[in-house]
Amino acid sequence: MTISANYDYRPYVMPVELTQSDLRNALCAKNYEVGSVFSEKYTNIKDLIKDTTIYQNDNVSIYNIHSEVQGIARIGSRVQKNANTVPSFIMGGTYIGYAQIRTEIQAGDISILNLPCP
Repeated sequence: MTISANYDYRPYVMPVELTQSDLRNALCAKNYEVGSVFSEKYTNIKDLIKDTTIYQNDNVSIYNIHSEVQGIARIGSRVQKNANTVPSFIMGGTYIGYAQIRTEIQAGDISILNLPCP
């Protein structure tokens, strides 16, 4: 996997606490059989080229993101079998400025998780 990015330094203060509502109104894909939720949200957009593909069945959920953004991008995922269990995986990332995001997240029976580097 190759990741490339250009960064412009601008001081940023993280919110005190991230909540479930941070990703509301985002593109969201849920697979209740696998127990996965993937979401992405873009704000303060100056430029956005986006190509997201989603493949899901009863055994696997694959979320491919190929985006180029100038603004703020938030990507999050969670794998939790049901409401009575503890999440087995939680991932969240915030990209600020100009970013090229190329990542694939897989969850399910044949899952090999490929995560973006911080």
